[in-house]
Amino acid sequence: MKTLDCASFRAKLSGLARRRRIPLRVMLELTYNCNFNCPHCYVPNSHKLSYRKRELPAARWREIISQLAEEGCLQIGFTGGEPLLKKGFFSILRHAKRCGLETYLYTNGSLIDSQTARQLRRAGCDKADITIPAIGKSAFEKVTGAASCHQRFLRAAALLKK
Repeated sequence: MKTLDCASFRAKLSGLARRRRIPLRVMLELTYNCNFNCPHCYVPNSHKLSYRKRELPAARWREIISQLAEEGCLQIGFTGGEPLLKKGFFSILRHAKRCGLETYLYTNGSLIDSQTARQLRRAGCDKADITIPAIGKSAFEKVTGAASCHQRFLRAAALLKK
C-alpha cells in the first residue's frame, strides 16, 4: 500500500473533490440574529428583522446537512449572526455529528456559559472559534455595541479552553 504525507494526501483529496465538484468544507450561516451591533457587520441592523423572517428552520438545515454528507462533505462550520441564537442550533449540530461531519462553531462567545460549553461538548462540537473585534474592554464594547460583553467573551474563552 502506498503511503502519502499529509500535504500530498490533502492535495490529492482536494483535486479529486474539485474534479467531482464535492464540497469538502461548507460554512452555513444559520441566522442573521445577533446580540452584537458591530458597525462592520455585513447585515445592517435595519435589515436584520426582514432577513430573519426568511431564515430556514432547523429541520431544513438538517436536510441540507444530510445532503452535503451524502455528497462527500467532511467538515461543516456554523456561523451567523450569532449561531447560538438559532432556534434548534443544538439539534442541527448533533445531526451534523450523526452524519459523520467534523463540526466548527464560529461565535462571538458572549452566550457561552458553563451549561452551553457542556452542551457543545456533549453535542460533539469539534472546534469553536470566537471572534475578537478588539483586545481592550473599552474598544471591544465600543465595536460590538454591547455592554458587559468583554467579560462574557473572556469567560467563554476560558470555558472552551477547559
